[in-house]
Amino acid sequence: MTSTDINYQERGTYCIPIYTSNSDQVSSLLNQLPLTSNRKDYNHSRYNALSSILRAIQIDVDNIIYCPLNKSAYTVWGWPISYKPMVDILDMLCHAEWLIRKKPRYDIENKGTVYEPQQSDRFVVPDGSPLLLSEVVEFTEIEWSPPVVQVRKPGTKILDVAYMSDPSNRSFLKKYITPRIEKLNAYVAEHEYEMWNHVFEGWIQYYQGGLTGCGGRLWASYMQDSESDRLQDYIIDGEPVVEIDVHASGATIIAARENFPIPDVDDIYSSLKVHGLERDLAKAVINHSISVGSLNKKDFPNRIRKDPRLGPMARKVTWSSLRDQLKEEMPWLTRLDPKSNEALYVQWKDSEIIIATMTKVFEAGVGCLSVHESLILPQSQLELGKAALIEAFEQNTGVVPKLNIRYPS
Repeated sequence: MTSTDINYQERGTYCIPIYTSNSDQVSSLLNQLPLTSNRKDYNHSRYNALSSILRAIQIDVDNIIYCPLNKSAYTVWGWPISYKPMVDILDMLCHAEWLIRKKPRYDIENKGTVYEPQQSDRFVVPDGSPLLLSEVVEFTEIEWSPPVVQVRKPGTKILDVAYMSDPSNRSFLKKYITPRIEKLNAYVAEHEYEMWNHVFEGWIQYYQGGLTGCGGRLWASYMQDSESDRLQDYIIDGEPVVEIDVHASGATIIAARENFPIPDVDDIYSSLKVHGLERDLAKAVINHSISVGSLNKKDFPNRIRKDPRLGPMARKVTWSSLRDQLKEEMPWLTRLDPKSNEALYVQWKDSEIIIATMTKVFEAGVGCLSVHESLILPQSQLELGKAALIEAFEQNTGVVPKLNIRYPS
């Protein structure tokens, strides 16, 4: 392949500067480059930079890679291979014509990756390049940890390096946000967790587009598993667990913000007196309204009408009757702002509440977990968990919530 063969819609592979190897092929290639120092640390860092580049080439079917050339990205991500060794090696490879540098000339869809190709240079490995290794090399990841608090660009999984490297934002994160998650993760090491095929080592917190009212959900590896809601598969400090969450948390948070009371009933989703209305449909309509920031005027939202389970329920209900009942029983729905992201606001409040709750539980010497806004802890500590969650919710919203309790089935 030559530089003229490149289709600019090809994705390529992002080179993450975190790899090393123990290969004579890598050493041989490095020795052919014009290194400017004989220092051991200099050569070692360039060796690792070359290893990271070779790994990306080895796994990409088109021999196209992206390499991060934004110095701030190295600081924010905390990669073990620093900016200067990577730039040095890339410059040498391009000068030797083992790589061809191509500036990206297009927008690329980034929602599926945490990295950002359009902020990196694109490199093509031409036919005959020594970087096309004759034998497969095994690369190993150097031990490192990504930032425990990450601010992503809105609507993507991409770390907003510019936002996080801004001095005022970096200072705020370091002083107020990151220490809370580091404290929670330090507590994790003091307790024993058993769950299906997962090793739990702590959480990462994700924001979207900012730090106030912008999400902040806690994430851990066990949450991506389809089994994450199977309470019987959790054991904390040798005990079976119980789950506690706030009934209609999003609705309660928005109502409290707008100074409206939540209906004083056991289940607000079952309290609406509309002919043919099923609970799951009422819950879906309320949560969808919060998500989009408005209550539909003319009909059920398209997402609900097209849903194979909710659609048939919706066809049994007159929308105007349900809408009028919602306005009467839950007037805060009319205060939703479609110009702001109400869903991220709710996630932000939920996260502030669950962080405060778990901190309280851990400080009492009890291990716990979270799944978004719910608390999971040993069954013997149910009352501690309830008190901690109610206190945190009231401090963050000004209202006392109703709780749901769920035991393993």
